[in-house]
Amino acid sequence: MVVSGDDTTGCFVKNYSKIVDVVTIVASLCVVSIAIILGWKLLRDSPQIITVPDRTIVHWRSYAEHGHWMGAEDAPVVIVEFGDYECPACRAVAPHLDAVRAAFPQQVALVYRHLPLEYHHLAYPAARAAECASLQGKFEAFHVWLYHDAGWMANPRGRFASFAAEIGMPDLERFESCLDDLGPVASIERDIAAAGELEAHGTPTILVNDLLLGSFADSLTLTALIEAALEAKF
Repeated sequence: MVVSGDDTTGCFVKNYSKIVDVVTIVASLCVVSIAIILGWKLLRDSPQIITVPDRTIVHWRSYAEHGHWMGAEDAPVVIVEFGDYECPACRAVAPHLDAVRAAFPQQVALVYRHLPLEYHHLAYPAARAAECASLQGKFEAFHVWLYHDAGWMANPRGRFASFAAEIGMPDLERFESCLDDLGPVASIERDIAAAGELEAHGTPTILVNDLLLGSFADSLTLTALIEAALEAKF
């Protein structure tokens, strides 16, 4: 007499199918979770093109009274930027700002002000480094480097010190001591407060004279705004 194994095999097949189903569901959930995490990180770290209406700021000159002035002292067009050195969109706009400054060397000045966003953990230390460089007359060199060489993010403290040496920082010991002072920096805090008054919550926030831009501006857009401002002046 042969004993049939069909029942045992059937149970095994059913149980195996259930296990496969569970594994498939868990794997699917893992894939979805990873996709959500990666998507959020990409969204967070990528330049975001957010469009809101441009606004006219009547008392715009007050925002140019502080910060770092770069360009002709009597420039009729002043671009004020509230920026974050870790911000991808700020890095994206930097060459466009460089381009219009080069195209209008006597007509356009840039005033840079700090707005390090809380979730960019390297932004405040980078702003501090720029302020430390400013104390020795090296702000613009440091500012340009921070936006054009993202490699500093891999080793901020070390790269800040090495770049300071490269550009001939007059007193390296003083510069490094300044970097190591981890308290709030008055000039950075002042800029953050000014950004709050302007209701600027993201970076870069850009003013072209009295016009607060509501979206990302490339060199062509900036050029058109500058030419319009010059025509209005003259």
